[in-house]
Amino acid sequence: MHILGFLLAFNSAITLSNAQCYFEPTKGKAKKGCLKDGEMYAIGTSWYTKECLLCHCTYKYITCCNVAITPAVYDKQHCNSLFYSETCSYELIEKVNPHKHCDAESWMV
Repeated sequence: MHILGFLLAFNSAITLSNAQCYFEPTKGKAKKGCLKDGEMYAIGTSWYTKECLLCHCTYKYITCCNVAITPAVYDKQHCNSLFYSETCSYELIEKVNPHKHCDAESWMV
């Protein structure tokens, strides 16, 4: 039953956010869990990676989706995009005056 709830939430999140996701087949080796980046995760668990991915372990797949909201349209000539891995977030600052923020016209997941 938990997997149905996850799939419903996962499907809604993808539909609403255009998340960048990928699937890794476990090749039938997920009886004890999923091995990802040297760590073993139990079937049905979810976790965040250092790369700002939300991953989920099933018997057949490891599913990972990007959770960082990225600036898509902004003035790249006058502004820099800074990424903070601790918070999975970006900040836009002026190149000439890094104490001033820039605005983005749009963001994407």
